[in-house]
Amino acid sequence: MANIEELKIEYEELLQQLSNPELISDWEKFQKLQKRKGIIEKIIEKEKEMKEIKNKIEENKEILKAEKDSELISLAETEIKQLQEKEKILEKELKKLMKGEETEPQSVIVEIRAGTGGEEAALFVTN
Repeated sequence: MANIEELKIEYEELLQQLSNPELISDWEKFQKLQKRKGIIEKIIEKEKEMKEIKNKIEENKEILKAEKDSELISLAETEIKQLQEKEKILEKELKKLMKGEETEPQSVIVEIRAGTGGEEAALFVTN
């Protein structure tokens, strides 16, 4: 996936930009870069998971070729099937991420309540 390599380069550039202390004064740009960084991180992580699964599938195929024990062969075949199913799921998730579809909501609501501390805690919460 050539796009993944381009995204990795973009990710490194984003990290450099985000490490610039002057960026904090431009809050909108900072938020935009942070959001893009988060999206790219998800894509890179999914791609990494897919590579790991493909490696495990290859390892199990090697076991099938080398082993003579029917129990180990059966276990390897079962694991290959499970890994292939997981690989298909990850491919779909990766395609969604590449298209820009979010899989998780990005908004959070935080409620602050007064706790131990009596009036001071209540004053803090109202402010």
